[in-house]
Amino acid sequence: MDSNDIDASALLPGISDYIFNYAREHPERVAMRSEYGEVSYAELGERVGRLALALQRSGVRRGDRVAVLTTPRADGYSVFLALNAIGAIWLGINPVYQYREMKYVVDDATPVALVFLSEFQGRNYLQDARQLMADCPSLSNSWCLDVEITGFASLDEMVERVLEPGESLPESAPRYPEDVAMIVYTSGSTGEPKGCMLPNKAMAYRAFTQWQHFRVRDYPRVYCPLPLNHVGGMQMVAGATLFAGGTVNFREKFDPAAVGEIVSEGRVNFMVLFPTMYQLIFDQPSFRDADWESLECINFSGGVISRELLGKLAALGAGNVCTTFGSTETCIGVIFSSPGLDLDTLAVSVGKPIRNDVRVVNEQGEPCQVGEIGEFQVLPDYCMVGYFNRPESTAAAFTEDGWLKTGDLVEVLPSGDFRFSARVSDMFKSGGYNVYPREIEIALEEHPGVTAAAVVGVPDPLYGESGVAFVQHAPADLSDGQQLKAWCAQRLSNYKVPKVFNSIDAMPLLPNGKLDKTGLKRLAIDASVQRH
Repeated sequence: MDSNDIDASALLPGISDYIFNYAREHPERVAMRSEYGEVSYAELGERVGRLALALQRSGVRRGDRVAVLTTPRADGYSVFLALNAIGAIWLGINPVYQYREMKYVVDDATPVALVFLSEFQGRNYLQDARQLMADCPSLSNSWCLDVEITGFASLDEMVERVLEPGESLPESAPRYPEDVAMIVYTSGSTGEPKGCMLPNKAMAYRAFTQWQHFRVRDYPRVYCPLPLNHVGGMQMVAGATLFAGGTVNFREKFDPAAVGEIVSEGRVNFMVLFPTMYQLIFDQPSFRDADWESLECINFSGGVISRELLGKLAALGAGNVCTTFGSTETCIGVIFSSPGLDLDTLAVSVGKPIRNDVRVVNEQGEPCQVGEIGEFQVLPDYCMVGYFNRPESTAAAFTEDGWLKTGDLVEVLPSGDFRFSARVSDMFKSGGYNVYPREIEIALEEHPGVTAAAVVGVPDPLYGESGVAFVQHAPADLSDGQQLKAWCAQRLSNYKVPKVFNSIDAMPLLPNGKLDKTGLKRLAIDASVQRH
């Protein structure tokens, strides 16, 4: 099956169905590769089938949640596929979480079982697993993903022993497009994290749309260092690639010095990373253009990108740089940049609609015209079905006429592209005016001595709120706050110019790799309190 040519109406119920299909059609093709070796589609189909049966026999049923603590690994993603095959739900736990964060997710989502990695980067998860089993009454089973540990069942052993000699796998259970496939917890920028429930049909449709728009010559081969508790790693990279019969090159840790070698050896032809990650790759002394010759499409997601960095990306491989824009609630990409878009437009665009399933509306709910800023909203057909056990939050996430409110503010450009302005929660009012942080950040990043900028609003006794800028300087640049304030004043209205400028060595990131604006806002507020 060529995913570039299928019709949306022909989509199979779940991602696991595609694995079983490719196991028959392309059994020898590599499905997943990692530090620990590679797995063909035939081998993956066999493991997923065995693991699905083992999980069923252990008591996991359709609709049950299973918590999985794993890095980006082939065996970890195989657990998702097995859960998907029996209609159970993946609940990802990031291994960088502290115990309190793990327990919050498990208490909130009430999974019936836990699968966990034994250790990563010197941290042992055995105590965390034991504590979760003791503290969380919903958990009745637990398995270690990668090794045998006294007191815990081994996942590998369970898979090996699930069939008696001569016994074959039974017919797989039916799957349903409307069933929830995974629960992804939001970062909690506007309160406590909420479990976003994404159904099978959203995963399949968004994958179909991605490869319909970002075409590759044969089948996608991607690099995946993104966390598997996040929709980017789970869906946009791994899920969409396996949907298309491609090869996922998993790596447990993002190592910017090693990416070129991975791309070269795996003949990676599609890359999607956050802008900060691309910058770290180019900063490596070992970087070589030749390692990237196989790339047919380079995608950046999770934020806008500087014109300088775009130019560097456009010099790699086929020179095709693109972007897409979506959210956890939309199951990732909804709008896409046009093929061959000039870099100046791409530097400010997050894409444009390719179907009549998005709109931009103002605070009165009226459609925005060119040059206006409004909220980006999406028809709910292939989005989340709601937040787990939060009917009020779910209802608040949709408009009265049924559109999903993404919380993203965008400006409609003359080209039809959208320019990201802010999260609704990031926008602030200064002296009665709406201030959109991204506009100020763009102005600051145009300064030759600034490599990155982030702006947040803090309470102000005179203006209601005022802007605080965090600026990452290029080495040897000596620009102080007054110089940057004057720079902004030449480019922005007075009410948009930040009142305070802070120099920062590196921008803080969330576990999913995105900028931690909530953390920056806390820093800014704390500093403001100390000044006053």
